[in-house]
Amino acid sequence: MNQIYKIRPLILIVAGLVVCALAYEKFGPLENQVVVKRLNVELPIGESKTWDFLWGNFANKPEAEKFGGESGVGWEDKFHKYESKLISKAYWKNLDSNALKNCLAEVFEDAKTVNTNLAYLPVGAYATKQGTNDVWIIVVKWECFGFIENGASLGHIRMFAFDAKKHTIIGFSTCM
Repeated sequence: MNQIYKIRPLILIVAGLVVCALAYEKFGPLENQVVVKRLNVELPIGESKTWDFLWGNFANKPEAEKFGGESGVGWEDKFHKYESKLISKAYWKNLDSNALKNCLAEVFEDAKTVNTNLAYLPVGAYATKQGTNDVWIIVVKWECFGFIENGASLGHIRMFAFDAKKHTIIGFSTCM
């Protein structure tokens, strides 16, 4: 019984640290609130089915909408902060964080080469399957630079589905 009294302060300290960590996750910087999950449903095959699946499961959902007020100013630095959080969360959830890193690099490359007038911010990553293939679905908030310069936040959403091993796009959906 005396031993319990000796370790009671240690138990209280550990409990306090856990509570602080959970509070930091919820109330700390917004990038802490990025979402990384494993889905229990498969990504369907076929362009229109994939589009509908991505839109129906990720557009206008609270998990992504909480980032809608985020500014696109300095988007590249923000992208990398959010990217780092997504990869870290995937690692700690025993998901393929290296594949996610490669897929996020492709999303960044899309913004830098194809959609050069858009600011991207990755806010969610979802691991799933398409048949036997591993898939990463990445949810991105975005906005046009012209609107950002006028004070607009990242109000649009875009979803990329990647073959996790090849890090090639196998599905896509966007609001515009």
